[in-house]
Amino acid sequence: STTSARASGMDAIRNNQSHYCPSPGIPEFREAAAEFVRTEFDIPAEAKNIVAGPGAKVFEQFFCETFLNPGDGVLVFSPYFPTYLPNIERRGARAVLTPLKQSNGFRPDIADIERFLEEDPSPRAIFLNSPHNPTGVVFTPDELAEVARIAIDNDLLVLSDEAYEHLWFDDHAHIPISTLPGMFERTVTIGSGGKTFSFTGWKVGWATGPADLVSAVRTSRGTAPANAAPARTIP
Repeated sequence: STTSARASGMDAIRNNQSHYCPSPGIPEFREAAAEFVRTEFDIPAEAKNIVAGPGAKVFEQFFCETFLNPGDGVLVFSPYFPTYLPNIERRGARAVLTPLKQSNGFRPDIADIERFLEEDPSPRAIFLNSPHNPTGVVFTPDELAEVARIAIDNDLLVLSDEAYEHLWFDDHAHIPISTLPGMFERTVTIGSGGKTFSFTGWKVGWATGPADLVSAVRTSRGTAPANAAPARTIP
């Protein structure tokens, strides 16, 4: 952990910041997270667009509980983070896998996404993970634009797992899909304090999105663990 993070945690303990906080996170944290995504990525977020959680991974579950119905189809790029499928299937929804092939440099095949729309009886959402775990691939602006076009044209929601938003190399800069025209309104973006600021054990995460989607996620968040202490204590 960084020196400032450790100092903030110790200050919070000394100041007895050890009580329950609002389920969405304390206002100061949500304001700081909104400022962070605005400054880093030009995501048009305010505190009302942020919900905090005990790590980033839990927002996969909250998204699925909030927006998926039994029988819904969810496009997932494969290989994938191992908790995607259990969260989708727990809701009775279906994960539809599209491969990122080594022979193609692990690039997404837009034709596979379009085939998902043509063949699935109830398409609902896309799980996007860029920078991608485990391949490390970063979707290009053109690839993101195609995903956005398909999502908008077919009224799909996007869960954008951007836990690795700062883990890229050379000229392959990360671009949040929510910054593309028409995408902020339909995207829930996952952020990870642990990955970004090197304190994974503190379990600090947040989700960003339009007020209506975030408000719905907060409802699921309120029925989960009541408090994430680091989300209270890190400024």
